Amino acid sequence: MARNDIDNRWLVLLACIATAMVAIVLYWPTLRLPLIYDTLLHIRIAGNLDLVSVWLPTADFGFYRPMTFFPLILVRYLFGGYPNWLLHGINIVQHGVNAALLTWLTWRLWRKLGRATLSGLLFAIFPFSYQAVAVYGHNVHPALVGLILLGLHTYLTARQTEKAIWWIVTALIFVLGLLTHESVILFGVFAGLMQIADPVWGLHSADWKTRRDTVLSRRFWLPPVLFVVAGLSYYILYQFLPITRAPQLAAESGDLWQKVLYLLQAAAYPLTWLARWVDGISAETIIFVAVAVTVLLTLFAWRRFWPALVFGWGWWLTASVLIAIPLPSSYLTRGPRLLYLGSVGLAIVWPVLLEAMFTRKTREDTAKPEKNPRLSALLVFTGLAIITVIFVTNWAFVRDRLQAYADLTAAAQVLATTLADRPIDEGVVVVNFPQWTAPARNTYPLGAEFVQQLGDYLFFEEWLDHNLGGNRPNAAVQLDELLTDAGYGYAVHNQAPWAAIDWEHDNNFFVTYYTPEGPQPQWTGRIVNADGDGEAWAGLIGPYGLVSAEAVLCDGVVSAEITLQPTSDMPPTLSLFAQLLDADARLIAQIDRPPLSIRPELLNLNSGQQIIDHRTIQLPHDAVAQSLVIGAYDFTTATRYPAADSAGTSLPDNAFPVTISPCRPLN
Repeated sequence: MARNDIDNRWLVLLACIATAMVAIVLYWPTLRLPLIYDTLLHIRIAGNLDLVSVWLPTADFGFYRPMTFFPLILVRYLFGGYPNWLLHGINIVQHGVNAALLTWLTWRLWRKLGRATLSGLLFAIFPFSYQAVAVYGHNVHPALVGLILLGLHTYLTARQTEKAIWWIVTALIFVLGLLTHESVILFGVFAGLMQIADPVWGLHSADWKTRRDTVLSRRFWLPPVLFVVAGLSYYILYQFLPITRAPQLAAESGDLWQKVLYLLQAAAYPLTWLARWVDGISAETIIFVAVAVTVLLTLFAWRRFWPALVFGWGWWLTASVLIAIPLPSSYLTRGPRLLYLGSVGLAIVWPVLLEAMFTRKTREDTAKPEKNPRLSALLVFTGLAIITVIFVTNWAFVRDRLQAYADLTAAAQVLATTLADRPIDEGVVVVNFPQWTAPARNTYPLGAEFVQQLGDYLFFEEWLDHNLGGNRPNAAVQLDELLTDAGYGYAVHNQAPWAAIDWEHDNNFFVTYYTPEGPQPQWTGRIVNADGDGEAWAGLIGPYGLVSAEAVLCDGVVSAEITLQPTSDMPPTLSLFAQLLDADARLIAQIDRPPLSIRPELLNLNSGQQIIDHRTIQLPHDAVAQSLVIGAYDFTTATRYPAADSAGTSLPDNAFPVTISPCRPLN
């Protein structure tokens, strides 16, 4: 083996590792995400399966995909549950491996390390992939692509060595792919396209007769055709499996033109990025212009690179047709994860187009020197600049979507921290729990870029159980009066009516506020069953007996806990104020809202229950808080209710003073 070949192999290995690491680092933040969306559905289904029944058609799942549930069953047996970091880690690692496999495959075909590396990088940071990688419930997409790429490697080795063992391995990978996702029936098409791109075959010859003889030879066309026939046979048999059809497949296919536009937008995605900076131009115009430029670039590159372009565009087109025909347009445009398979083709195409634009034709076959080395250097510099822009914008887009997932699911951390030391029989009431959020304006001209936490077919108790553990009494309710126009799209997961809350338990209340910065979940306090005695009260605030009040200052935030006990029926317009005062008794910050942020008449309290109201106040910059005062008032008239100390003496301004303590945990 020549020394250059050895050196090249080390460089290829480094390129594969580098592209895999880029993919892993990009999606690393998802390890902190809780289990959400279809992950919970798959866990629900896997809970009724074992290592034997998983291989049979599942009645409550619309597809035959046993490999969707088999890993979940293994994880359950090994860990006794479903660790979120492990499931998300599986997705991240698979995505990284896929990037490495694509880098290796493109190098094996064309022996161009720069092109191979760029293909792997573009696949790793493809913007529409975020939904497929960030949610373990979409693991089927990275798993499918990984099996197809691995199968193409073994197929290529089988063609090169003609050893039966490699054909057997390829067939086994194909079967495993069928058990993962039915889209693997395209494997034969991808294998045929790869053969066209492989320089080993005579299709690259300038001699027409050589190309014709190659295509007509049985050795060339028989293997991919056999896989195509096997895929079609499986597709026919699939129709007779005893499974229910998925809802989206039973629906109308939708607007075909809308789907075509969406897929064309993805094909020209480096150019349709311009939509984020352009106002007043229709989505159709942006997509048409971007596609037109892409077609011109393809024609420009065709003569030099047609085999690679056939492979890449053929891959993208085949994968696109597979999802465009059966799926409704709304399902497609709201499911960018469906573009994961087709992104392999785009990751093959765009490095070729950039290479055609910014490299000059080599003169190795002539004795003529390079005419203009400065022009060549300028072209290379421009190409690198464009690649950098694509890379940075793709990275920023994916990270922005991952941050949206983190914001959407922040309630998991808030609940986990609050309930860590609370008894398991203590209930949870979540108010306005988010179902999904969407940016105010899409980055791309067409499609929906929302992120999901729960679908209509999922339940809050599933989310709570699998993320926090324990079967707590719970309810997810909606209060429209607390919803706001935040400048972005969102939906609330409404599981139960307010009347369904079990008031016999102690209940923790969590409210999600929709601020311009995103959903912000807060623990607003709890209702506890604790007999109170008027003599133990620290004072009176309107119709409440003040059992206790404390406040601590940590990192510029004052956290207050106010324990109240009702002494009479609560006026529906009652609210509490909490004001921070400086040394001169001047107001520097405040927060006003009803106890627990809930209208008093909605709290089904009895005389033996207490409200522990929790609220936080952010100090302004450089402000020094000397004291906190609390009280009750009618929010329609701004009239304060009387306040008194434990001796019954009226307090100035009807406000009860609370000493602010140094930083320490509240009870």
